Amino acid sequence: MQGRPMILWYFLGIIYLSILTYQDYKHKMIVDDRYNYFMMGATAMLYSGTSRGWWFILFILMLAITLSISLKMLNVLGSADLKTIFWSFIGFSLIAMSKLVAYLLILAVIISLYHALKAVLSKLTNTQISHLPFYPVLLITFILAAFI
Repeated sequence: MQGRPMILWYFLGIIYLSILTYQDYKHKMIVDDRYNYFMMGATAMLYSGTSRGWWFILFILMLAITLSISLKMLNVLGSADLKTIFWSFIGFSLIAMSKLVAYLLILAVIISLYHALKAVLSKLTNTQISHLPFYPVLLITFILAAFI
């Protein structure tokens, strides 16, 4: 998929993820979910620019729901983080499956680096660090996947 809907989605995604990242730092990991809901609507707009059928969309929705439930069961991410991964997953799958694969691979690598950083910080400070802001990870992943 090429064209204006894709470029608009990238642009809006970067802006709104930047806002959510700022809120994540400023409000001690509490973000306004209305931005995620807006981006879910913007992701639905991407469907207008694709020629994929309903079966493909249902399959992707099932995969996204399974991914969200799996990550929620691991209890390592907050609900806003999961919603962001949900709309990113669906959006990249509507653009191109290669973008989705790139997004998932980059996300896995950056999450691993995130947890390694938490472990190093815990060791350096001799305290248990249970939570760090996660939206910078999502922003970096989104930007890298969008421009690869």
